[in-house]
Amino acid sequence: MMSSPTRTVEEIPAQPRSAGALTFAPDGTLFVGDSKSGAIFAYPNLGPAASPGTVEPFLFEDIDRRIAEALQVNERALTFNGMAAHPLTREPHISVGIKGGEKLGAAVVVVSLQGEVSKLDLRTANATV
Repeated sequence: MMSSPTRTVEEIPAQPRSAGALTFAPDGTLFVGDSKSGAIFAYPNLGPAASPGTVEPFLFEDIDRRIAEALQVNERALTFNGMAAHPLTREPHISVGIKGGEKLGAAVVVVSLQGEVSKLDLRTANATV
């Protein structure tokens, strides 16, 4: 019988190498699945968590172009991997891969309820793996 390999926390990178599936805990903690590292990153308290009350629907019109602009990359470099809405703010969070030569980078963007796109800085966020 073979045992499964285990890794220490030191062997897991400080930020995701890939950003795949996303989900939120009821308190607003964001979980990012990282298939390259074989880990799930948890990001608590990423911003204001006040409920907006009522939310007017908006279209994700040209969302690929707007995400590319926010990440300062070409639209064709993006691969869309996952999406989840923050349970308190109701803002959509979208995980993307960014193709660059032989490498595929990772990013998570937030779409405000006004339709503005911004990159979530996973490098400076306090994550638990």
